[in-house]
Amino acid sequence: MIRATNVKRGKISPEGLIRIKREAIPESRDAFLKEGEIIVVRSGAYTGDVAMVTKEWAGSVAGYDLVLTLGENVDPVFCTYNLLGDDVQSYFRSQSARSAQPHLNRNQLESTEIPLPPRSEQCTIGAILEAVRRALDLQERLIVLTTELKTTLLHQVFTEGMIGAPEVPVPDALVKYRTGRQRQLPSAQIKERGDWPVVDQGQAFVAGYTDELDKVIDSGLPLIIFGDHTRCLKFIDFPFVLGADGTKVLKADETKFRPRFLYYSLSTLDIPNRGYNRHFTVLKEKRVKQPSLEVQDAVIDKFIVLDRKLNAHRRKCALLAELFRSLLHQLMSAAIRVNDMDISELRRSLAA
Repeated sequence: MIRATNVKRGKISPEGLIRIKREAIPESRDAFLKEGEIIVVRSGAYTGDVAMVTKEWAGSVAGYDLVLTLGENVDPVFCTYNLLGDDVQSYFRSQSARSAQPHLNRNQLESTEIPLPPRSEQCTIGAILEAVRRALDLQERLIVLTTELKTTLLHQVFTEGMIGAPEVPVPDALVKYRTGRQRQLPSAQIKERGDWPVVDQGQAFVAGYTDELDKVIDSGLPLIIFGDHTRCLKFIDFPFVLGADGTKVLKADETKFRPRFLYYSLSTLDIPNRGYNRHFTVLKEKRVKQPSLEVQDAVIDKFIVLDRKLNAHRRKCALLAELFRSLLHQLMSAAIRVNDMDISELRRSLAA
């Protein structure tokens, strides 16, 4: 049974799928999905999200959601991506927000207007967007696989590979740490001032804000950032601004540890949840292996290769995501027409 949580921006995800016996569905109900139909999430946090039923999902059952059966003059791939476009999604939000919980009904869906070029043009538009989406899905999958590989290797190296190496408490591996100050920075101010990135407890870096009092010059580079709330770690080897209270700046004792090696080592530690602002206290109670600096250099070399692969996949993923958003908007709004596009060049660039 496909529920709202299985509908993911045009695709059906098998994650958390519920399976039911076919005989549990009354014969009087036309409940089984057909290839080419489109599921539209009716209510809840995912209201308005859509997914097309592909051959592998034909015969499944939709949960409490709306199902579109299209006429012969509408290409299902084109229609799916059209419903994901900014104009339709804005309309869905305007309609669903009228109730206490986001909700779409049949009449609201039937009143949704979409452009309908000739079927041949629909098919070409759908094929272009599908090609970009497949390339994006591939990069996302490669990010997951490379991350899993890195995590597995980290634990193998820092457990089985460090047998016999001495251990030291985490504080003994550091020469310095300090806590960041909370700064409430308006988004416009962040974008307009400075070239240094702000580093906080989230996973993203944003365009920089430069204030001489907040530069972490005195701590020296490279540094390790430990997020007290989220337990996230970041390795920083460029000037930055520390932008969040509770974030710890860790400076490795480079007579004992290569900073990047210590960063990898800390990332393998199990830091249980001990409540607000307590994670660093737990971290200080941990111990890390201290092999020779030569061994540390060899370990670093191996993981830098994986980090470069991850970064390359992330950059490509970001570029493809932006390309997909741009093409979706321009093709659905007819800002560009498929007759004006060099499809062969697009396909070559996606294959690169």
